[in-house]
Amino acid sequence: MPGEEEQDKSKEKTKTSTEGDADVQDEKVKQVTDEELTAKIDEIVAAGSMEDLTMRAVKDTLGEAFGDALDMQERKKFIKTYVHKVLNA
Repeated sequence: MPGEEEQDKSKEKTKTSTEGDADVQDEKVKQVTDEELTAKIDEIVAAGSMEDLTMRAVKDTLGEAFGDALDMQERKKFIKTYVHKVLNA
């Protein structure tokens, strides 16, 4: 019957969206730790010259290093505070 086919398709869509949610949860588990982040910031600051070092450059380098595992919006304040701490030490 035509109605049964539509119900089967909607069940398949539900399974697919549920599987996609599992992938999103896996990504959340793989977040960058504070230790990993501070180590990378130390590396960036040590490698860069003080004239060329900007917050944008630091964030871009962190984004390249960690990709989607780093939620820049969530960690923005932590990154800024730590960079200032390193530079003022």
